[in-house]
Amino acid sequence: MRYLSTRDARPQPATHSFEDVLLAGLAEDGGLYVPQSWPQISHAEFESLKGRPYTEIAARVIAPFVECAVSASQLRAILEESYASFDTKLVVPLVQCGPNSFLLELFRGLT
Repeated sequence: MRYLSTRDARPQPATHSFEDVLLAGLAEDGGLYVPQSWPQISHAEFESLKGRPYTEIAARVIAPFVECAVSASQLRAILEESYASFDTKLVVPLVQCGPNSFLLELFRGLT
């Protein structure tokens, strides 16, 4: 995965590795780094994630963005440690608050 700046208007914008954008934060031109292309998850794979632990889903979604910079086992360990302090195994539970209304609770861990 390569990243480019939102402010780089050249026909061939400069691209950067995950490691470079992680350490840089903002692009030199003041733009935000975004993926050069967006990874896709097939409908079948998306369906296969139903009921899986949050860390497993997060690892699958995040993996294409970090590619070779972080191994699958390292990523899983980082996520396990990151979500360990959340006060629910669901990490970010979806709570029904009305007939067709739901809220995603984003206050369950460190903020």
